[in-house]
Amino acid sequence: MPPFARTALHSTRLVRSLAALIDTPSHDSGHQFSRRLGTLIDLGDSVKLASAQSGLKELVFKAGVVDPAHIRREFLSGRAAIINGILQACVPGETVSRIRFPEMASNTPEAEATAPDAYVAFYRAQQNEIGYAVLRLHTAIRADISGLSPGLQQLAALDSALGTAMGNHLRGHFSAVPALLTQHVVALRSDYLEQLDGESCHADAWPVQLGKLRADIQNLLLAEVEARLLPLQGLVEAINDGMMD
Repeated sequence: MPPFARTALHSTRLVRSLAALIDTPSHDSGHQFSRRLGTLIDLGDSVKLASAQSGLKELVFKAGVVDPAHIRREFLSGRAAIINGILQACVPGETVSRIRFPEMASNTPEAEATAPDAYVAFYRAQQNEIGYAVLRLHTAIRADISGLSPGLQQLAALDSALGTAMGNHLRGHFSAVPALLTQHVVALRSDYLEQLDGESCHADAWPVQLGKLRADIQNLLLAEVEARLLPLQGLVEAINDGMMD
């Protein structure tokens, strides 16, 4: 299986999607990446990372039974399952998804149908599902990778320590997305009210906006999956180099 294409961390789909959502230019955040990353790691985290690094020499390698091709397939199938879950949750009509995009009945009060609450709650619920799914996949693949070679075992140990150190920061950043989504729903509602032009109701106006919102939320969720999987993708991409030691 050919190696994955290298990913540009500063041009993630999530950054571009959020910039488009709030009509703000996306800036290249790739400059001075090391310095910016360092500002997120406090003294306590630095001590833990240093301790993890110093403990690498004490690791005793034990070869695993999983080969690199299986790990790549595991990553791709796990990613596909997460993506399919989002698509099933957002597609109109009946699906097997447990958490579905809010469907508004024809008799739903206008104020309730156009309020952001239900849509933002759906996004947060999907975020939780994505977070747990990515964590389970990352943990399983990290364990498999650590059995490929001594070098990859050390890399997996550092990946675990860095993931713990960055966990709270990442959760904080992702938790900011629903607030931006709220602004977006409010903007769509304003457009809807402008289309009414003084009328009390318009049968087609809000469903059009709702279709756009459904597509926007689906795109955001898919972009968030991509962002959350970047550390794991980097670990999988390292297999080729790590097998040479």
